[in-house]
Amino acid sequence: MNTSPRASDRKIWVFHNGALGDSVLLWPMLRHLKHSGSVTLVTDAEKGGLAARELGIAALNTEQRRFSLLWSEHEPGFTGPEPAVDHVVSFLVESQQETWARNARRMFPGATLELHAAPIDRAAALRLAHHEIGPPRHEHPHGPVVVHVGAGAVSKRWPMDRWASLVRGLRASAPVPRHDVCVLAGEVEAERFSTTDRGLFDSIQGRFLSSLDALSGRIREASLFLGNDSGPTHLAAQLGVPTVALFGPTDPSRWAPIGPSVRVIAPSHPTPMTWLGVNAVTSMIPELTTGGPASDDTIGA
Repeated sequence: MNTSPRASDRKIWVFHNGALGDSVLLWPMLRHLKHSGSVTLVTDAEKGGLAARELGIAALNTEQRRFSLLWSEHEPGFTGPEPAVDHVVSFLVESQQETWARNARRMFPGATLELHAAPIDRAAALRLAHHEIGPPRHEHPHGPVVVHVGAGAVSKRWPMDRWASLVRGLRASAPVPRHDVCVLAGEVEAERFSTTDRGLFDSIQGRFLSSLDALSGRIREASLFLGNDSGPTHLAAQLGVPTVALFGPTDPSRWAPIGPSVRVIAPSHPTPMTWLGVNAVTSMIPELTTGGPASDDTIGA
């Protein structure tokens, strides 16, 4: 008698800890896994809640003691087995894999265990998703143009004076007059901005957001999103919003966001963000705000 679970009955748990961009790179894979059964993401509470709402999966907080013990060298890696789980996927740095896997085999008796090196890049994300890139293009033609000026590393931020010039130009000329321009940054920028940068941010009516819920809500309203190589830019792409991503010191072939309508502006080789002029960014906007091709492309400038 065959006791293997039907595909629709399989229970798949995915473990991941990482920054917002790393987390969102998993979304195509999570969507793909939903074809094979029910999916539960074990991650921090805020990113898990966001993924649960946007992808229709379950989420568990990785800070629960039973999950923390999976990294333990000296204690059993569980407070009780989870025999109903059929498949476990985890993303770990190499030094953690042996201990985590040993404890996970105790926690998930009978489950298939699949380990991947962390963090994954764009190529790995697409491979794990069997090249499913995400939802259809999000059409909100009269929504605001959303500009997010932040990035996890200062070196990946386009200079604030150029963001300010871009925003002022968008507010003054076609095709954006029918749109509002919403300028955002995260809490980390509130701490990192120089006095000059803060003054420029305030001059274009920038707003700091403190939660992923607030960020995703703003992005969902957008007709177009512009951002650096950052977590919010990955999120916009995976929400299906037409996205322009600005690159400089990082390699877009490895780290460009994945989505149905993405344009990446990048130099021919890694270089500081000062390489990029305002006109190169402005030139991408008419095509995307008027319903240009909805494909996932990388463009050098």
